[in-house]
Amino acid sequence: MIQELLQKKNWLVSLVIVAVALAALWIICPICFQNNDDKVLMYLTAGYTTGTPEAGTVFGSFYYYGIIALFYRIYSGVAWYTIFELGMVAASLWIIATSFKSIIGKVAFIIMFLFCFMHFSTALQYTATAGLVAGAAACSLIASMESEKLLESGFVIAVIMQVCAYGIRKQFGLVGFAAVLIILFFQFFTENEDSRRLVIKKAIIMVIAMALAFGSNAIYEKATGIAEFNEYYAQAGTWIDYPHLSYEEDVNGVYASVGWDESLYNAASNWFFMDENLTTENFATIVNAYQGAGLTKREYVERAYNLILASQVVNIQVVIWIALLLLSNILAIRKLINRKAILTIDALFGMFAVVSIYFLIQARFPMRAYQALVFIFFVPSVAMMISELTKLESKRPLIAAAGLMAVIMVAGFILKPDTNMVKYTYTVAHDIYREADINQSNSLENYAIEHPDNMYIYDLSLALPADPFTVYKNGVPKNLVFWGGWVYNTPMYWKQIHANGFDTLFIDQFVGGNVYFCGTEVSHTLIDYVTVRNPNVTVTRTDEFDGIIIYNFIH
Repeated sequence: MIQELLQKKNWLVSLVIVAVALAALWIICPICFQNNDDKVLMYLTAGYTTGTPEAGTVFGSFYYYGIIALFYRIYSGVAWYTIFELGMVAASLWIIATSFKSIIGKVAFIIMFLFCFMHFSTALQYTATAGLVAGAAACSLIASMESEKLLESGFVIAVIMQVCAYGIRKQFGLVGFAAVLIILFFQFFTENEDSRRLVIKKAIIMVIAMALAFGSNAIYEKATGIAEFNEYYAQAGTWIDYPHLSYEEDVNGVYASVGWDESLYNAASNWFFMDENLTTENFATIVNAYQGAGLTKREYVERAYNLILASQVVNIQVVIWIALLLLSNILAIRKLINRKAILTIDALFGMFAVVSIYFLIQARFPMRAYQALVFIFFVPSVAMMISELTKLESKRPLIAAAGLMAVIMVAGFILKPDTNMVKYTYTVAHDIYREADINQSNSLENYAIEHPDNMYIYDLSLALPADPFTVYKNGVPKNLVFWGGWVYNTPMYWKQIHANGFDTLFIDQFVGGNVYFCGTEVSHTLIDYVTVRNPNVTVTRTDEFDGIIIYNFIH
């Protein structure tokens, strides 16, 4: 009876499972931002930084964030950014759950929720969200292959979710597109001519949809100046985020040749932005001068090991994936899984390995990127495997697959507690410092709103979390900017600066004027930078509250 209900109302059963899972998760582990990236995006789209809701957010596409900005323009009393992201998470999980069609498949989905989906379903991070949406697109595409119709609902959903993934985070939308192309490529190899034509049509539609998304966004970025910023960030981000030439090792005077001294080097290392020598050309000169320090193979391996080791909650997912790969290949050898399916499953893992190696070589592989890749490649891989096993008369292989996932997950949680996503998620959601940090952040923002004629710049010590449901009704803290970060030099950054009556915001503007710095302590890096350029400048504390120091530089 349950199986019959599942066959008739699979979408409804999946909806109930996801709704119950998310409701329980959000009650036990309140929604938060995993890091400050989403805070910045929310403040931009809501207009808290520039005074006007912004569609351009650099890392995502204008159409996705433009819709969010439009809702803020219509009514600003709701935290639309967070609502949209939660909606994309819930929709993605629903689509994925729907692709697991049997009872045992639903059990497998619940197991995956506990070791794979849980954390970034409540600790929001737009990179991981983009990966989850892209994974849902791939799962929906796989499910649509059972239909002989071109515009079958599953395929339409796959196209929409793929375009949304690109809208949320362009880089991982393109990676997700690679997973979609892999699935379509192997589906093409069939003796049925009609099926081949159907696959070709689907591929053409998907390519056109992505081309329109890519092309329209490229035009928008060119027209708004974001494209010019992208060139800057490609160089500045490479220097800041990845290994680079240290000042002490600069025997050829590369830094001096572009107007950098040691105080600027130290400041730039902390995302310092108030200097006219931080340009695209200068960063490119410095980046090109670095030869990678000639790492040996052993050093590359050690570096990769250390990068991967830091994300144990994701590592358990990869271990489970490898075990499922072995099982599925054994079943394929026994001809229980058809050749197209096993080639697709293996190719998805292969692409995951290729992209992971790229991040490891670059020496920057944060957990959110690692998890996004797992969402993009692991999730559809398992969905295809479960789909194939569901077709078998014997349910033993399907039970074995679900059981293998459960055994490895439980064993990992017990034997290696740092792989326990349930515990990790609970710890992050109940961070004892989060509420205090949010309160301190709110105090600083309200202080800035109360002093609209001044400009306030906060350093890394105050780059604090934000309440995901932040809403300002009586003014916004547009006169408050972070000391650096990826927003610097964007069109939105300059718009904020101009909205506060400045043409630029370099040393001439913040010494002796109505520009103030904020931190939990006076920054010695900033003092060194300022006094090297103007020895007659002194630091003056003007205010102090909630552990925050307000200070400025005067002659």
